[in-house]
Amino acid sequence: MQAVARRVHGPLLLALVARGSTPFTRVGITVSRKVGGAVVRNRVKRWLREALRAVGSPAGGPWDLVLVARADAATAGYAAVEAQVRELLLREVPSRLTKRVATP
Repeated sequence: MQAVARRVHGPLLLALVARGSTPFTRVGITVSRKVGGAVVRNRVKRWLREALRAVGSPAGGPWDLVLVARADAATAGYAAVEAQVRELLLREVPSRLTKRVATP
């Protein structure tokens, strides 16, 4: 995934995005111990899953997505995490990938 994926950076998240090889969008969530203890990591994972449900899948899919939480995500709160997911997936991802595909 990392070899073919496009990286989209944000202050709270890193998104790895690639064209999907299946007819549906697949999502992986990674929260390392740098973010916090087990309780904090699980809370951030719940926030990310709920934000993905609220935002929906980016246009032009199917996609293979991996969301990597940064340490600041734990202290930012759910609203900031959802806003970051919305920004990365709905605005950044489709426009960057279509630009990359269009250029040789």
